[in-house]
Amino acid sequence: MKSRLSDDFTFPFVIKACAALGDVKIGKEVHGVVIRTGFEQNLVLQTSLVDLNARTGCVEVARQVIDRIPQLDLVPWNALIAGYSSNGYDWEALEVFREIVFSDLKPNLSTLASIVPVCTRLGCVNAGDKSIAVWNALISAYTQRQEPVLTFELFLLMLLVNIRLNLVTFVSIIPSLESFTCLSLGESLHACVVKHGSENQLPVLTALVSMYAKLGAIDKSRYLFDQLPSKNLLLWNPMISGYVYNGQWDLSLGVFREMQVSRLNVDAVSIISILSACSNLEADLLGRSVHAFSIRKGIHSNLNLSNALLAFYSDCHRLSYSIKLFHNMPLRNAVTWNTLISACVHHGELEEAVALYYQMQNEGFKLDLVTLTSILPACSDEENLGQGMAFHGYAIKHGFASDISLLNSLISMYCNCGDLHAGRLVFETMPERSVVSWNALMTGFKNHNLQNEVIAVFSQMMKDDQRPNYVTLLNLLPACYTQLQGSLFMLWQLE
Repeated sequence: MKSRLSDDFTFPFVIKACAALGDVKIGKEVHGVVIRTGFEQNLVLQTSLVDLNARTGCVEVARQVIDRIPQLDLVPWNALIAGYSSNGYDWEALEVFREIVFSDLKPNLSTLASIVPVCTRLGCVNAGDKSIAVWNALISAYTQRQEPVLTFELFLLMLLVNIRLNLVTFVSIIPSLESFTCLSLGESLHACVVKHGSENQLPVLTALVSMYAKLGAIDKSRYLFDQLPSKNLLLWNPMISGYVYNGQWDLSLGVFREMQVSRLNVDAVSIISILSACSNLEADLLGRSVHAFSIRKGIHSNLNLSNALLAFYSDCHRLSYSIKLFHNMPLRNAVTWNTLISACVHHGELEEAVALYYQMQNEGFKLDLVTLTSILPACSDEENLGQGMAFHGYAIKHGFASDISLLNSLISMYCNCGDLHAGRLVFETMPERSVVSWNALMTGFKNHNLQNEVIAVFSQMMKDDQRPNYVTLLNLLPACYTQLQGSLFMLWQLE
């Protein structure tokens, strides 16, 4: 055993030395010894062998080693990209980079340090369309992976190496700016669009309208929208959804009417946005008219639209309509089930919610995080504790048990079912907590008249620098049953 441990540590150093010296012959001999002695499955050794073969130009062997690694992390991938890059295999390096982007791994600075020279060389050698296509593909991939910081870093690198930007570049990069809360960054990108003469191109303009709406600058969206005399559906839809996103429901309805006056054929996206406005306005009659309109236009069978209708009828307190619509739907997905389960729980139809949960399982749908978070409030008293524990077990088995929203729901479930110890245990083992976590535990103690426990949790909350909200205060007030406690609480609130 001692000898084996020694080899586990010795081989990587020997392989690293061969790589540093560029000694292919000795490197191959060491590789052979590793295989013969049965150490090839060691991840550290496999990574060292990838690095050795990549550095010494044996990139095909390096790729073969990587293909035999069952659980890859980023280190061997970076070694392979560096090997491809340093040996002139630029397109192969780019293909490996694409594999990383579309896997569960996140490229780091070492990855970018190897791939940027590759992209630069491809830009110099293959001037014109092929060069910009490479960069645009990278930016688009990062945007799809929802990696806004890395997307913007690549965009800045494009500017630094003087790659000529085009329409596809801007259409790919602008959506990533929606994830930032920095309006000035969006305005800077808009200025870059103007500088490159792309401000009047409809796809770019549409992306900018959507970006400004997501950044809360809906007036800027409207200004850009009004600049174009001839508008198509792709421009009307983000303007309508932009008003909905910013809570300006009446204005979204106004734009929808303008759109109808312009004699454009609306699509499911338009209707979904309008239904959201109707839900928030609780405009029952108008929403039903929109439903009838969608039937007349022949788009009511669209799955996303049907799901939006389920939510609309639930929000307007017409759960029976939602259930009837659900049973008439030819197609359903997880969103369909989750929407109706959540609606049943919200309207107090707890047995119906649990029945839907089991029906969803029986019909072969995978239960996801949203399903579990939706169904847990149905377990609201002692007789539902076993059911709630079963849901908790399912969450652990399927890897959902670290999600903060689900854990908050579990705290509430256990407290509602009378198992305060389990609720506290979930709280104490959470990797991170939000104000909702603290409030869930405090609410549980308050509902069981454990006022001293409420105050103790609040004190710990203050020590952990967690800022309370109005729910915290509502939980705390009943616990302040003496004049002195009440006065101290009022003083804290004034601060």
